Amino acid sequence: MLDHAILISTTPRKFELHNFIYKSPVFIIRILIMKNLFYVTLAMMLMTSCGDDNKSDTKERDSIIQNRLRNMQGLHVTLPRKNIDENQDVPQIKENNVMKVILGKQDKIKVTAGEFNCKEIGMKYGLPKDSLTGEYIVEPEHLRQIAKDFISNKPKSEKYPAMTNVSYTFNEYDDDGKFVKEHRLPSGKQYSIAENHVISLTTDRGTSYSLYFKVLNELYAAYNELRDEMSINEYGKKFSELEPGEQGLINMFYKYRIFEAEPTIDE
Repeated sequence: MLDHAILISTTPRKFELHNFIYKSPVFIIRILIMKNLFYVTLAMMLMTSCGDDNKSDTKERDSIIQNRLRNMQGLHVTLPRKNIDENQDVPQIKENNVMKVILGKQDKIKVTAGEFNCKEIGMKYGLPKDSLTGEYIVEPEHLRQIAKDFISNKPKSEKYPAMTNVSYTFNEYDDDGKFVKEHRLPSGKQYSIAENHVISLTTDRGTSYSLYFKVLNELYAAYNELRDEMSINEYGKKFSELEPGEQGLINMFYKYRIFEAEPTIDE
């Protein structure tokens, strides 16, 4: 399911819409879903905050809403920005930190992971070949394992993202924004994560909605399986069975880092 893939993002951002965005096969669906969910969520929070007490203080109500919005989590995908200050330093992302998934016309998938090119990926995972072109055929279901290996750098390779040993704490708050508890891993140990990795997803004007959602589902499943593995190691149960605060802590180690690149357009 793609439930997690349609949550609204609560981080304040100003999106500029450009002509090329309308040519992406996912633009309209995403905007409609995000817009509708935002207004429904906001309306529900207003009703629950007000209740039957019409004399409740406005400032207190607004504070509750802001705290709830702050603690919500959403999809970490942003629309491309049109204008970038020419004098602004744009950070360069190292090739080994990027996994590129390209959805081309006729629903063909191309993928590179770090410094592994398409051919090397095909050989590494024993992918089938097209009998006519000799090119490796990538199916959506192949992407889950490819992404997991890329994110976790397994087996360890300099062609994959550099790993950093980290240990996080997560502060849990209630619906009123009051501090509840600080969460730490039961083992107290550090985990190696790829802090700077990025999964770049590019679509084509000829990409079908069906393929897009299948691919996105597999990419998110890669993160979810890594979260499950860590949850079982630390708590002895799957991620979905953890308490909210425990889930928040695990999320910090495996944050969704899937971004959409500028769509390709065939003239």
